[in-house]
Amino acid sequence: MKPAVGCLLAGLALAACAVRSAPPPPLPSNLRVAARLYDLATADVINAEFIFNGTTYGQVNFALPSGETFRGDYHTVSGAVSGWGSIYSLAWTLGGGLGVARAQTSVTVEPEEFVGSAVASSDRGRVIECEYITTKSPYVTHGHGACKDNKAHTYKLMW
Repeated sequence: MKPAVGCLLAGLALAACAVRSAPPPPLPSNLRVAARLYDLATADVINAEFIFNGTTYGQVNFALPSGETFRGDYHTVSGAVSGWGSIYSLAWTLGGGLGVARAQTSVTVEPEEFVGSAVASSDRGRVIECEYITTKSPYVTHGHGACKDNKAHTYKLMW
């Protein structure tokens, strides 16, 4: 190989390395993501907080307007989950959670989305279970879902 060609190839290799983008910054530990639960029966808006610790598991905390406080856990998965979607379909399919009989119970999740579940219990004996869909990117936190409690309330979940 001629020296000029060798230098040209070496220069192209260095240039290719120079335009390679830097790796994304590390995620902060205990990232707090604000969310809202909308009670479909009372129209109450409940502020919630998901605490992301860099894995697919974390804590969720919130309080009702009455002062009832909840603590719980969430888990997000990247594949289909058997049995997932029964709560989600209460608020996001036909009828929209308004007490109308629903004919649709299956949920389609796009390839760029994750599904997850959460459960939280209160200091007054109430339990809220949630199912949600979220973006795969840990740097862009958007999602929506549905929750139900053991007092017959249905909620939409948004963040």
